[in-house]
Amino acid sequence: MKRYLIFALFVFSLLFGIVKTTSAQTREALGFFGGRISSIEAINIKILETSGYQCVVPGVSLSIIPIGSRPGTPTNYIIPTGIYSQTGEPLEVGQLILGAYGGLTTATCYLPEPPSTIVTPLHSVVLFGTSPSQARHSKYRSFK
Repeated sequence: MKRYLIFALFVFSLLFGIVKTTSAQTREALGFFGGRISSIEAINIKILETSGYQCVVPGVSLSIIPIGSRPGTPTNYIIPTGIYSQTGEPLEVGQLILGAYGGLTTATCYLPEPPSTIVTPLHSVVLFGTSPSQARHSKYRSFK
């Protein structure tokens, strides 16, 4: 439990440092989120691909189950290429995640027959950190 509290305080201090150094215009556009990763592929992308669409996503999409976030906080995000976890942990289903998002990025999905194109928006993550991976966490848990 102490580990999660320290992790949360560390990530929040990073987030507030970023917000303080941005312009007023950018500060208004940032939103914060927190939750548990439910899928490494965003649900709306997964549904389209299950229906036969081929989607081009410029980064890694994910869906979360919000925890402690304001009502209306989005649940589908994209982590653009070049944005990395501040904690250095790889993304895994079940991990806790905290971060900031700003703006929208579109993913384009194509259906070959009959020809069809759908563009779906995803919220762009600009900063994030995750809890330790499940494998690493269970290793520490076994020593208690």
